Amino acid sequence: MTPRDRSAHRARPPLGLLTVLPVALASACMVAAPPFPTVPAWDALEQQPQGPEPDEKAIWDEAREALKEFLDDEHAYPDAALSTYLADLVVDLAPPLAKAAPTLSVRVIRDAEDDASALPDGTILIALPLLASFRNEAQVAFVLAHEIVHVTKRHSLLSKRYDATTRSHVDRMRFSRRLEAEADRDAIALMAEAGYPPREAAPSLTCIAHRDSEEDEGPAAWSSHGDLASRLSVIRAAARTTRASRGDARQERFERALDAHRLPAATIELEARRYDDALALVSRHLERRPDSGTAYVLRARIVGDRDPKLRRTDTVGADLERAIELAPDDPDALRALGLFLRDTGKAERSRALLHRYLTARPDAFDRKIIERYLAPTGG
Repeated sequence: MTPRDRSAHRARPPLGLLTVLPVALASACMVAAPPFPTVPAWDALEQQPQGPEPDEKAIWDEAREALKEFLDDEHAYPDAALSTYLADLVVDLAPPLAKAAPTLSVRVIRDAEDDASALPDGTILIALPLLASFRNEAQVAFVLAHEIVHVTKRHSLLSKRYDATTRSHVDRMRFSRRLEAEADRDAIALMAEAGYPPREAAPSLTCIAHRDSEEDEGPAAWSSHGDLASRLSVIRAAARTTRASRGDARQERFERALDAHRLPAATIELEARRYDDALALVSRHLERRPDSGTAYVLRARIVGDRDPKLRRTDTVGADLERAIELAPDDPDALRALGLFLRDTGKAERSRALLHRYLTARPDAFDRKIIERYLAPTGG
């Protein structure tokens, strides 16, 4: 998905317009849609692609400026090891490109709503919660390959040029679906060439669809991507006929690469009130790291935030007690259990834990509040 495609996908027509849509569509059918533009792909070496062309350079510059603003707005998730891991995947997946082609790179972003997208200058963005929700490296490979195709086939340039030829939203979305279909199809070929099983493309796409918070409104003609069932059908058919269908999904390597990032991803999900997804990530973390006190604290917080009536239950208390058992000096665990005990009437132990919390974290953001709780009057 390109950023332009994503905005088009979300910018659906007002519901009132749907009452006149049949007439509008009938009128549109009487006017031939403009022909789709073409341009040599960056991987079509036999055509010796040149560029960037002037209008293409303009969208590169616009994309870079937008990315800078986006990352400056606390969306960056800098981690050297994770960045290197993903960069290596991109190198393995990408086809040979012309010298004039943009350099492919990948950036992880801190965002619960977006999934993955490609900028025309070669930058691929992938949201940490989406990345952490995959089950193996092959599923990541499909998404990265899909975005690589958007770059190598110069889809942003093609979209810009087609938009200039028609004001019809229906025509523009038809062209967008054509580009998405090409990205799906070619991504399967790229992941197979890199040794991944194409059968993992379908669960990868399903995972993205699960995370899409936008409801489908209006007819299919307004969609930039096409319906999920049709895309899955095409992807599965392509996977069955693609060689290397028995490739290695590389699950354990993926798990190791993401072990340190599932809890940060779960926190992002929690902040977006995606409670079920947050709990799923914590559970997966505990499967691999059952001695993680931080995970128990986070799970207790998620349960309480999802349903405040559960904040004082034995289940939450048990998670916090387990966290203290695993990490006796962890400030977050001390604070969480101390406040839990205060709320459940166990004042003496609560005070002891909150004292330890302030000692462990001298610059605590809530120091004044906790000190008020610890005062002789009890706050």
